[in-house]
Amino acid sequence: MTSITQSLSNLLSALTNILHDLLTAILSVFQSVFAVFTTLLASIYDTLLALIKGSVNLVEDVFKFFFNNFLILAVLGAALVGWVVYSQKQGRAGTTMTQKKRA
Repeated sequence: MTSITQSLSNLLSALTNILHDLLTAILSVFQSVFAVFTTLLASIYDTLLALIKGSVNLVEDVFKFFFNNFLILAVLGAALVGWVVYSQKQGRAGTTMTQKKRA
C-alpha cells in the first residue's frame, strides 16, 4: 500500500513540477517580449535624440561658419553686386532684353 501512495505522491509531484515549469516558461516568454519592446523603444528614443542633436549641431556649425567668415562673404557679395551693376552699365550684361522696334 505504501508503494501505491508513494507512486501517487510522485505523480502529483511530477504534475506540479510540469505545471510550475509551464507557467515559468510562459512568464519567461512575456518577459522576453517586454524586454524586446522596451529595448526597441529605448533605441528609437536614442535615435531621435541623436538626430535632433545632430541637426542642432549642423545649424550651429553653419551659423558659426557664416559669422566667422562674414567679412569675406560680405566683400565677395559686394564685389558680385558691383560687377553686375558695372556690367549692366557697360551694356555687357549676361541677360539683356532688347526692345522691339516700332513700325
